[in-house]
Amino acid sequence: MSHGHKQRVHTSFDRRDLISIFLTGILLILIFPPFPFGLLSVVCLFPFFSFLNGKSVRQVLRGGYLIGFIWASGTLYWIGWATIPGLAGSLIYVPLQFAFFAVIQGWMYLRAGRRSLWAAPFLWTGMEYLFSAGPLGFPWNSLANTLTDFPIMIQYADITGMYGISFWIVLMNVCIYFLFMNRMRGVKSRRMAVAVFLLAVLPVIYGFRAKRILADVYHEEDQIQISMIQGNIDPFAVWTAAFKDSSFSVYRRLTRQVKKTSPDLIIWPESASPSYLRKRMMYFVRLSAEVTDIGSPLITGAPDYRWTDKGTAEIFNTAFLVQPGSSRLAYYHKMHLVPFSERVPFSENMPFLYALLDQLNWGVGHYSQGDSVTIFTVYPRHLRRDVPFGVAICFDSVFPFHVREYVRRGAEFLVIITNDGWFGNTSGPHQHAHHAVLRAIETRRWVARCANTGISEFVDPFGMIRSKTSYNKEAVLTGYIHLRGNSGTFFVKYGEWFVCFILTGYIISLLLVSLKKEK
Repeated sequence: MSHGHKQRVHTSFDRRDLISIFLTGILLILIFPPFPFGLLSVVCLFPFFSFLNGKSVRQVLRGGYLIGFIWASGTLYWIGWATIPGLAGSLIYVPLQFAFFAVIQGWMYLRAGRRSLWAAPFLWTGMEYLFSAGPLGFPWNSLANTLTDFPIMIQYADITGMYGISFWIVLMNVCIYFLFMNRMRGVKSRRMAVAVFLLAVLPVIYGFRAKRILADVYHEEDQIQISMIQGNIDPFAVWTAAFKDSSFSVYRRLTRQVKKTSPDLIIWPESASPSYLRKRMMYFVRLSAEVTDIGSPLITGAPDYRWTDKGTAEIFNTAFLVQPGSSRLAYYHKMHLVPFSERVPFSENMPFLYALLDQLNWGVGHYSQGDSVTIFTVYPRHLRRDVPFGVAICFDSVFPFHVREYVRRGAEFLVIITNDGWFGNTSGPHQHAHHAVLRAIETRRWVARCANTGISEFVDPFGMIRSKTSYNKEAVLTGYIHLRGNSGTFFVKYGEWFVCFILTGYIISLLLVSLKKEK
């Protein structure tokens, strides 16, 4: 131990412990959209740090999982509007992230005392990254999302990605904790105050610098006009022939409002075309005729399928690009599927999992995963050149390395299509919309986000929301976005570097504490 004697290890939670656990969980809820308390993220781990004192690894594991459960319940409850197994799976799995962070940090605290908290930024950010990987990847609750209402503070995401923001938040927690716990006196206290000040100010200075640079990068002549159609269609409606006709009529009526402006691209949201466009020619012919009449290309979400060599059908959540006067359909199959909602993880190896949930009639989808990104192109007449862009579908948009790949392949702007109507008037659609801010800053690309029931919005490369729609209303949102054709940001080029830094710090922290002899 760092204090010359062994800490007394408690075997049960007292009232103060329960308050610390509950308060940490509540703070982690309040810092996420739509609550306006994102700045509290720099102190959200205070109660947890106090809770660590004198706890066994088992106690920290229990307390950490309970914090994670409170946090997940308060931020992900809306999943239950669409899928009960999705909510159940989330409330079991997502708390593990905090539990694993807590148990490792607790073990280090037992061996090295409060000094071990300096490892917390590495441990937390490493957990965020590890829990975003694989079939169960779910980076929804990244701490980075808590500061999207304050874009001036997070511009360095163009270097580090969202994981750099999470690292900064936890580091601020540690520094402010030491400062306010009065553990340092004299020179050390002043140094810590200076460290906190610099950590707070430097990102803002970088933010103002980035804003000035971006103002010079984008020129008025390098812009295109985009119209997004928000149909506000009930996502729970059964896909009957009558529903398909009704849905198409709504989108056709709203789309014809932009015929006079002749936008360079029209966007319909995820699942806006409730038909297999490549297989059901009747609906494609109707849509193609409408696009040709308006004279603008259109992106729409629709299902798709293909037959495998085994005679089974693979069903995909798909984005299609319909060009005026063309019978060809460019498409992209969604790559990141929501666990226990669109797909049961590991169902290929354990098919009984999907069969069981299907028998329980719990509404789990069985979509197949796309295998590559697609770069679409439009040809604005005033630019006289092809303009490449990428389309992310719903859950795709919360994965920074996925969206980064579009820009690496030449995308000059980004489109997100989604159908958040599944989640009702809850915090879910607001949280989802804020991820677009992070993707815009990381890539320095305009983002056009089109949602069936809202929130549809234009986000500029600084992370500012230039215009947006109301939730749960029909709407047409038209705006101009600027193009950027170079290869992109430091994050776009070298995105893995910060993750390597984090994981290296993670491993070094564990090794140093492992080699330390207990006193």
